[in-house]
Amino acid sequence: MIPYDFRQQLSIGQEGERRVADWLVSLGRTVRYATRDEQRMGIDFHVSALDGEHFEAVEVKRCNIGHRTGNAHLELIQVDETCGPGWITTCQADWIAYLLWETGRLYWLRPPAIRAAISLDWKNRAGHDIRVVWTPNADGYRTGGWLIPLVEWAQCAEHVVTVP
Repeated sequence: MIPYDFRQQLSIGQEGERRVADWLVSLGRTVRYATRDEQRMGIDFHVSALDGEHFEAVEVKRCNIGHRTGNAHLELIQVDETCGPGWITTCQADWIAYLLWETGRLYWLRPPAIRAAISLDWKNRAGHDIRVVWTPNADGYRTGGWLIPLVEWAQCAEHVVTVP
């Protein structure tokens, strides 16, 4: 397994953010990119809500292999040495836009719905039919998470669409 490289992953993630933001703009929505402080809270941009009256915060997660594996990666631990919480715990966005890069499949999920699935069902199945994975980082630490079948990921989603 190739170690995680933060700069490379940041660039890949930003490409995913642009793809989702461009798609939203093509639908007539307004996109306002997050400030640095907002990015630290797990917010990539704000998009005008359907009512046009307010904005909702979005965090985009780009997945390059889910279309092949049939799984979404849910990061629970960001740094194994300190047990720092993963993005599902720290995200303060209204939406997680989980993008399967190769197919353009986009899952619109509310973080509380994912957190509820973790505590109600997935936790009991971790290590059984939900695989636990650890990804090495170039700096020597690892991130930890679960591989969630996309069928179940879609059940947590409020919307599943395909973007160009």
